[in-house]
Amino acid sequence: MTNPTQKRHGRVTAGRFNLECFLGRDLEKHEVCCHGPGGNSDHSKANISVNCQLNNIIDSVIDGSIPTTQESIALAINRLEAYYREITN
Repeated sequence: MTNPTQKRHGRVTAGRFNLECFLGRDLEKHEVCCHGPGGNSDHSKANISVNCQLNNIIDSVIDGSIPTTQESIALAINRLEAYYREITN
């Protein structure tokens, strides 16, 4: 499976490969493989899902694997709200 434009030096991650096989299609450009509570080394169907990089990063901030500050979170929320207003008007 795997779209050649989304490979890294001819390689693809196990999670992405498994997810594409489970779905029976290549992931779209905006889609990424997100791992659940089983962690990043569990590529089972029950532990991986399709999402976007933005939501994947939010999950990592929430679970503490990407450290940040309250100020940075507030800034990110404000920026996203402004962008959302821009694209929905």
